[in-house]
Amino acid sequence: MIGSTGLEAVGKNCANLLSLSLSKCPAIGDEGIGTVVQNCKFLSFLKLDKVSITDNGLALVGNNCNSLSKLILSELENLTEEGFVSLRTSSGFKIMKYLCITSCKGVSDHSLPIIGGVCKNLKAFSLVDSQTVTDDGLEGFASLCRSLEVLRLDKCPNISGSGLQSLSGNALGGLKVLHLNMCSGLLDVSLSSGSLHPSCSLLKSLSITHCEGVGNEFLKKIGSSCLSLEKLDLSGLFGVNDSGVMAFLQGNSLPLLSVNLTGCKNLTNKAVCAVARHSGSNLRSLYLDGCEKVTDMSLKVIAEKCIVLQDLDLTKCKITDAGVVALLATTGSTLKTLSLSGCKHITEKCLYIIQKTCASLFALNLQGCTKLSINALKSFKSELWRCDILSA
Repeated sequence: MIGSTGLEAVGKNCANLLSLSLSKCPAIGDEGIGTVVQNCKFLSFLKLDKVSITDNGLALVGNNCNSLSKLILSELENLTEEGFVSLRTSSGFKIMKYLCITSCKGVSDHSLPIIGGVCKNLKAFSLVDSQTVTDDGLEGFASLCRSLEVLRLDKCPNISGSGLQSLSGNALGGLKVLHLNMCSGLLDVSLSSGSLHPSCSLLKSLSITHCEGVGNEFLKKIGSSCLSLEKLDLSGLFGVNDSGVMAFLQGNSLPLLSVNLTGCKNLTNKAVCAVARHSGSNLRSLYLDGCEKVTDMSLKVIAEKCIVLQDLDLTKCKITDAGVVALLATTGSTLKTLSLSGCKHITEKCLYIIQKTCASLFALNLQGCTKLSINALKSFKSELWRCDILSA
């Protein structure tokens, strides 16, 4: 029930306002937002989500927000391509570091490079649910944002491997985080021979998740490009098996700090053991939720190689008491979070080992462990009172 009249009062009376978040306020339009941006000269954060701003309102934001460092635009149905194109002449956005655009139909191959030209000092950019932007638009944008360090593409079906591969070295040379989620255009066949980003020597975090077309060949071709990688997330890649993960590791010489293989149901002990051997004592976090082919063999190698592991998710893995005992013999003192949810073969013997060895544990998931009795869990929780335990 809050509209432009209420927001105008904020703009007229809160000249020192630094942060404004408007979400799901359909009665707020150009007038209210315009009053705020024209009077609140120190505004550094602005979120506009599901409000009734039009191209005119966006122009007011672009011309008046000279102090803006973070802007979020989400589900703004009244913004057109013309509105984003008109930002070409705006005087604001010069110091903006972070921009996130979600479900805005006005973002296209034509308007996206213009946004990049206006926001030349961007450090982080997120594009979510864009059905029209293709490789051409992304390349045009990135070529103008040479300070970009974080790039996140989520639900962008027209971005392909070829598009990522064609991005200029100058545009991606400083990239540190690359996140690709549910981008159905990413296919093994969309990559030509050679690596994906030959100049991405600073890339620290790579996330390729729930991209149904990504398989072993894709991972093989990008592995050699990630020379400084510390974090790898391949969640939900059903088309990847052991050979893909191992090929990626062979191209990456440095050990990893965090590996997420959640939902990679085709992986076996071979891949998990390769990760453990590759990263060794540098590995801090390992997530294997849903890797149902992983057994005690993997836990024994993890116990041998990853002696300072802090976070481990073994949800629905095919492990037994013997594997958990071997694991905790070396990692028990360092583990902070552990999930054994859905591990139906572990018994109450595990509870004793956890209680005895895991002094630093503060989160434990035992849901779906059907061989653990109610009485045993009750006693265990009273002894391990410092730990947040889930069980059912």
